[in-house]
Amino acid sequence: MKSSFASNQAGGSKLITSWSIYLHLMLCMSMGGVSGWSYFHSNTTMDWESARDWCREHYTDMVAIQNQGEIAHLNSMLPKIPGYYWIGIRKVDNVWTWVGTNKSLTDEATNWAKGEPNNAKDSKSGATSEDCVEMYIKRHVEAGMWNDEQCDKSKTALCYAAACKNDSCLHGECVETVNNHTCQCFEGFYGDTCEQVVRCDPEKVVAPAKATVSWSHAHGSHAYGSLATYSCQEGYELSHPDPMRCTAAGSWSESPTCERESGGNTGNSTLIAKNNVHFPIKSLVVNALVCCLTVVRCEELSQPTHGAVECENPLGNSSYRSSCVFSCEEGYTMLPSQSDSLLCGATGRWNDSVPVCAAVQCPALSGTDNMAVLCEGDGFSYGSSCSFTCTRGYRMRGAHTTRCTAAAAWSEAVPSCERIICAVPEADSQHTLTQCSDPPNQLLPGSTCSFSCDVGSELQLDLQPVIKCTEDGVWNASAPTCKVVTCDPVEVHTAGQHYIARCSSHGSFPYGTTCEFSCEEGFRLSDLSQNTMECTNQGTWSQPPPLCEPLQCSPPVAPEWGQVNCQRSLSSALPSSYPQGAVCSFTCNAGYVQEGALTTKCTQSGQWSSPPPTCTVITCPVLEAPVHGTLNCTHPDWTHASECSFACNQGYTLHGHQFVTCGLHGNWTAETPVCQAEPLLSPTAMGLAAGGGASVVGLSLAVTLLKRLRKLKGRKFSLASNSDVEDPPQHYKNSIESLI
Repeated sequence: MKSSFASNQAGGSKLITSWSIYLHLMLCMSMGGVSGWSYFHSNTTMDWESARDWCREHYTDMVAIQNQGEIAHLNSMLPKIPGYYWIGIRKVDNVWTWVGTNKSLTDEATNWAKGEPNNAKDSKSGATSEDCVEMYIKRHVEAGMWNDEQCDKSKTALCYAAACKNDSCLHGECVETVNNHTCQCFEGFYGDTCEQVVRCDPEKVVAPAKATVSWSHAHGSHAYGSLATYSCQEGYELSHPDPMRCTAAGSWSESPTCERESGGNTGNSTLIAKNNVHFPIKSLVVNALVCCLTVVRCEELSQPTHGAVECENPLGNSSYRSSCVFSCEEGYTMLPSQSDSLLCGATGRWNDSVPVCAAVQCPALSGTDNMAVLCEGDGFSYGSSCSFTCTRGYRMRGAHTTRCTAAAAWSEAVPSCERIICAVPEADSQHTLTQCSDPPNQLLPGSTCSFSCDVGSELQLDLQPVIKCTEDGVWNASAPTCKVVTCDPVEVHTAGQHYIARCSSHGSFPYGTTCEFSCEEGFRLSDLSQNTMECTNQGTWSQPPPLCEPLQCSPPVAPEWGQVNCQRSLSSALPSSYPQGAVCSFTCNAGYVQEGALTTKCTQSGQWSSPPPTCTVITCPVLEAPVHGTLNCTHPDWTHASECSFACNQGYTLHGHQFVTCGLHGNWTAETPVCQAEPLLSPTAMGLAAGGGASVVGLSLAVTLLKRLRKLKGRKFSLASNSDVEDPPQHYKNSIESLI
């Protein structure tokens, strides 16, 4: 079976592809199926000659391809490798020849790429000829096709291990096929291994008159190739000299006949001896006249060992003209130089010596490097038996003994001695790792295989970790089993722990199982806990189950321009978290209006029930400068506590409060004042001024004082009052003003 295997390091090679196909190969062999080619490739590159040497050293030879199906099979199973693969075809005497089978390339197998072979158009420039061939495996174009290449290039060796053995086809040629092999039987043979021979019907053999027959059986009694050789009595001759033969069609060839010899003495004379003087007698009358004469006699013939004789005596026993025909027992035959019939002549002597029946000889048997042969009897003659034994480390395939038959053939085919190889031990568990002392196809007696477990499994203690291949080709113990390590069960939901577990496997919780934890509503993982744990190869969990603690709220955020007040612990410091049910209240600073919740509560989800409120600054209505006056404020946005002062232009007097303040409720402390024009001086005052210079100075001082009093008119004297309702403005008048 041409198969692809999982990786193997035999001779630095890689068996192409998965361990499962190797098991398939072993299964086919165990079921009695016929094995076929197996493919292998090297894991290093080399020139063509080195590649072939490597293949022959480790396997059978470089791959030989017989048809397009095999090419498709190789292209599908082999991995793509830069530089591609050498295959076992080379130009020999200018003919492309498969070196492993010594057969020329056929049209059925030919798969040259376009324009190939071209023998390197470079040969014109004196470059080395391209007498070797590479195969494009999984190339993006022309996949599976061939290119002639210089033999000194470095490429991957592609080899095969042949399925055909010396005894695969007993009487035929073994032909390798993909995943199988077939036998092309020689003429006269048939069967799966060409073990059957065509036979002819012995009932159809009729000896002609005046003839005797002797048999020779090359492949068994009356089987293909059996010969019937005829001889005629004296005075007769064969119609044709060829013996009758059992043909490949199962029929006999033409049988000869014995016909009277042409010419010779046709009279009725005979020879009668008298005193050793011979007289021809012409008639019975004359014969009667010489009745007293005696007939010439020959020596009495004895029956040959392992043979028989039948005689015709017309003139008496062993007398002149007596003829005797000899035959041999089954398993014996006359020597080719001897005649099977004798005639007593006129001289009293037989015309030939008595034939000898010699035992038929079977083909000589010889031992091999791996097999010894011991025979009993007379060499390799009829009846002899031979026994076979294999050398140590080899197992016999075929019969242990054989006997030389009358057909000059051995009763059993010569067996073969095949190397005793233990089958690759099959572990009962996918977690068992096998390490053998030799490659899979070289597990000989004495080879060992050790077993270990992959991570997360442990070897069963009642089985041996190392087994040995015995002389019988079986392992001295069964392969051990690895059991997966498991961890203690984890409850999906544990009361009182407040966690919920979700695990990747259930039941046994084997190595590698992971469990992810989450907490019940209202709980969270503690700061020191992780939410996952894993079953280790020691059968323990990587960490204990986590701890779930009640959810708490983080400290609430105070509103901008406000404060937050919570139920605190005995500690005066602000706690880092608040338990469920804690209540906090919000307030805004003076001059700000609170918009939103007044309180908030820590809920079961660990969140506050309400967000912080908004503190909005209090503002007063926009002020405008009085007509003919000015306005100056400390805060141009008119917020709480803003102070504004008023002033009148020259020639105008302020009526009302000079200063106002924005109160807590958004009201100014007084109305906006008015600027009134100052009155002109009366004619009396003018006259007084003209009347005396001394009075002018006094009048000027009075006017100045009057102006200052007017500016003070309406000033509030208690700016620290918290009430939006102020005392009514007080007006101060002096005599001068009243005069005005």
